[in-house]
Amino acid sequence: MSQQDYMPVLVLGGGLAGLTVALRLADSGVHVGLLAKRSLDDGSSYYAQGGIAAVLGEDDSIESHIEDTISAGAGLCHRAAVETAINRGPECVDWLINQQVPFTRKDSVDG
Repeated sequence: MSQQDYMPVLVLGGGLAGLTVALRLADSGVHVGLLAKRSLDDGSSYYAQGGIAAVLGEDDSIESHIEDTISAGAGLCHRAAVETAINRGPECVDWLINQQVPFTRKDSVDG
């Protein structure tokens, strides 16, 4: 195997989580490989239609998102993890946009 073929990290999974890890590592200068069972446009992340649970508007609130998430998780969610995810939501959306992840811009009141 040549040095060119060597990848110190192999990410398994082509969903949003796997792609995010691969992009973050690559941005840090790590040579990373990605292994997915299907093409990247054939997974549930690609077809997700529920939007992103992030506080992006002035008429929205972090606390309402936290409570909605805990309620949707039937109370099984770890509150500190939910709070971290919701608080970092806008920063993560900005990062995804900077990575040129295509979003459909449509306001939703469906949750």
